[in-house]
Amino acid sequence: MERKALFVEVKWRELDEKNGGRILRDLERKSGLAGLDGWEKSYGLVAKKIAGREELEREGFLVWDLEDFEKLF
Repeated sequence: MERKALFVEVKWRELDEKNGGRILRDLERKSGLAGLDGWEKSYGLVAKKIAGREELEREGFLVWDLEDFEKLF
């Protein structure tokens, strides 16, 4: 059995790289409360718009904004 978990935070506002990074690092910290030691964990952020998202993705985070969802429809 694969032990993978995805933690995502959703914000209905525009974010810059600094605030997005802060939210994602806090999400990493909070994920420790889930009791999933030994699981592979991924962290994501959904927001209205995220400036500097490329840097967050380079750091290994998953990042989506409204434009991503508009492309789906």
